[in-house]
Formats: sequence, C-alpha cells, structure tokens
Amino acid sequence: MPVGFQAWIRNKMGCSSSKSNKENAAPKQASKPIEKKEKKQLNKADYIFSKRTGEILIKEDKSIDGEQFVIEECKDCDIFLFDYIATISVDYCENCRLFIGPVESSAFIRNCTNCSIVMACQQFRSRDCKDVRLSLFSTTEPIIETSSDMQFACFDFFYFSLREQIAKAGLKVVNNKWWQIYDFTKDDAKPNWRLLPEDQVAGLLRTSQCTSLSPEELTMDRIIPVTLGSRPAPSQETCFVMFLPDQEALVDAFMSKASKTEGWTLCRTRSTAFARHLKS
Repeated sequence: MPVGFQAWIRNKMGCSSSKSNKENAAPKQASKPIEKKEKKQLNKADYIFSKRTGEILIKEDKSIDGEQFVIEECKDCDIFLFDYIATISVDYCENCRLFIGPVESSAFIRNCTNCSIVMACQQFRSRDCKDVRLSLFSTTEPIIETSSDMQFACFDFFYFSLREQIAKAGLKVVNNKWWQIYDFTKDDAKPNWRLLPEDQVAGLLRTSQCTSLSPEELTMDRIIPVTLGSRPAPSQETCFVMFLPDQEALVDAFMSKASKTEGWTLCRTRSTAFARHLKS
C-alpha cells in the first residue's frame, strides 16, 4: 500500500461525521396556479459553426445553455465550447482543434480528418473518421465505426465553470470509460485505434489562442480524475478503496491527494448503487 495512504484515510475518516437533522414539516400552503413559461425563441445561427476556415470560434458559459449544437465543414479552426450541451454533432471537419463542454447525452463525430478533440459526454460515437486524437470522458463505452488511426486518452482539462456544467449535464465524474472502446469494424490484423500517451494531451489544444482562459484555470485541481484505464500499472503494489454514500467531500479530497502525491496513481474509478435486501 502506498506510503502515507493508511494515515491519510484514518485522518480523513476520523474528522468526518454524518449529521441528520430533521426539521418540523412546514404547514401545508394552498397550491398556487401553475404559470406557463413561454418557450424560448432560439436563433439557429447561434447554435452552429458551419464552413469556417482558419478562425478561433468560442462559445462562452450560458451561451448554449443545454441546447443542441452543430459543427460542420470547418477547416483549420480552434473551437472552444465552454458550456453544457444537450447533444452535439461534428461533421466533415479537417485539421481542427476542439474543446467541447459537458454533453448531456450523445456526441457524434463523423467524417473528420486530422482533428484533436477534448470532450466530456454521456455517449461517444464516431464514424468514417481518420487520424483523430481524443482526450475523452464518456460514461458509456466509446464507439467507433469504419474509422482508422483513432487515438484515445483520459480527459484532462479544467476551467472555472466546468464543475457546475458537469452537474447540469448529469455526468458522474468518476464514471469514465474512456479506454473501453467498442469497434464495430474491428480488424485484429490492423487495429483502428490505440492509446494516446497522456503526456501528449496538453498539446491537443492551442489554449494560447483562447483569451477566455487564464493560465491559473489550466493549472487548478482537476474535477474529472485522470485514470490509467487499460495502461500498464506503474507498480505491482495496489489497493482497492471504497467510499460509502454521501462522502463526496472525502472522495474529492482523496482524488486530489492521489493526483499530487508521488507514487500514487488512480487506475480506475467507479460509482455504483447497491440494492438493499431486507429480511422480514
């Protein structure tokens, strides 16, 4: 077990406590009539980047606000979507570098060539792509189809609004299956994908081109833990750590500690629900 690990756990667990204070229920009030909200009128042009070449394209926080977004036929562009999104499609893009904020459901990457993408989503699907490098968070197994020279690494990025946007998108940061690729057109003789070295993730985006990001943001603690996935473990000495429900603060503290402590490496993380069986 890593040096200092047991002491850290004892210290944290000793200082943590659970409190459950039940307040008296408030008296029932007369129900108010439900007010109908007017449907927001959207301008389609605000939710698409199309046929752009050599540009820096940025969407700031709350500019997409959980709507669908489309990127199509862009060449040699630096694209930053700093907001949470319902679904996104990226089609026929070439030589682009893209950051895509938390996607509530599906992300579709199709017919793209020589692109670098950093993104977080619930479901990732790609088709007819070539030479695409990804730093990925996906709560389900990423899917590729009729694609080649795909490279995958763990999501590694941060900006001030990311935590809030991940919560809005309903993504659990410890449920990342970035390395569990399912290839519909698998070729054992010539694999269509491989792992991207994690130390190359920092070079996927040209963050210097984006005035919305400060150097301070890029060096802060990561919300989404960087995990080994299927990479070889750096040591034969391992341990399994389990946290009980309602210990989010302790989990965050542990992951922060693990990322900063020499000799500690997060292999995989997972959140799961256990069914309770009561005996009569």
